[in-house]
Amino acid sequence: MTSPSLIADAFAAVVRDRADEVLLEAPSNRCACTARQIDDRAQQFATAFTRSRLAAGHVVLAAIGNHPSMPSLVLACLRGALPLLPVDHSAPVAEVLALARRWRAAVL
Repeated sequence: MTSPSLIADAFAAVVRDRADEVLLEAPSNRCACTARQIDDRAQQFATAFTRSRLAAGHVVLAAIGNHPSMPSLVLACLRGALPLLPVDHSAPVAEVLALARRWRAAVL
């Protein structure tokens, strides 16, 4: 898979060569994610972006904090050439929405 990102391309090689290797452990969320699971979740994000009609260059604002799905979100954004603006998950909703309006961002 060729993408706009060398990082995303490098991750594709990891999935190809070591798909079942655990890459992420988050005991507080009872999560141990393999390369394949991270990639699958990235595909789910990409599908959601497509359904939302996001195109390359559209800003994605994420207020999910240090969640196990963050690597998948980053990967999906890299693959789709979507700039990612992470926001602290404890930020007030009004601030998050104000940022989204300012940057014409999709909010996650």
